[in-house]
Amino acid sequence: MKNKIIKFICLVSLLFSIQSLANPINKIDFVGLNVISNTTLMAILPVKIGDQYNQNTSDEIIQTLFNTGYFSDISVSSNDDNLTITLVENPYIKYFNVDTDSPSGWSNWLNNEKEFLDSATLNEFIENNQLSAGNIYTKSKLVDFISSLKAEFNAAGYYSAQIESNVEVDAQNRIGIELNINQGKRATINSMTISGAAKFSDKELLDLFTIGEADFMLINLFTNKDHFTDIALNQGLELMTNHYFNSG
Repeated sequence: MKNKIIKFICLVSLLFSIQSLANPINKIDFVGLNVISNTTLMAILPVKIGDQYNQNTSDEIIQTLFNTGYFSDISVSSNDDNLTITLVENPYIKYFNVDTDSPSGWSNWLNNEKEFLDSATLNEFIENNQLSAGNIYTKSKLVDFISSLKAEFNAAGYYSAQIESNVEVDAQNRIGIELNINQGKRATINSMTISGAAKFSDKELLDLFTIGEADFMLINLFTNKDHFTDIALNQGLELMTNHYFNSG
């Protein structure tokens, strides 16, 4: 009999504990919203009024809202079954300006130095990375964008390209982005040789590459043969490998 009473007391205590840890939500308030509406957030919240609230619910709310990319900070508190969600919105992009130090002058013309990425191409990259005006800004989006630009320059042989960014946030939590690009000089080939070839002549193998030592100056202005890129080198190596395989 005594054991039954103890079990009953434990069961009642457990029920009261569960009740205290999970209370029904009577009201949901958002604090810190300037651009995003309450209605938008209510539609994506994993809970609604009347649902039970506990610590797991709080974690789920925070994760769901962070996944939207709208916010840089989120906290959830409950008082008398009223849920308060405090938010810090990520800024919206007001403008994204790019300044390129374009090659110019006779020396650059003679060296066949041209602007690698023109304004139209850069604007397309900005659009594709959701960094144009009106989009939500996050630091990671800008960092990834700059990294992808550097990869483009490196692949084209502009290994000394410099990209600097500056961001300013106004009183309305809108951000302006300034990007300065100095592409530098493209890597060029002074000499290109093949060693160890026995079955084929060096000239025959070098002719498989679209890059190499510069042609006569006027011709090289059109062929750009001495302009080095990783892509062109790898393509030539692949052709040379296939040349050996096909010859047995």
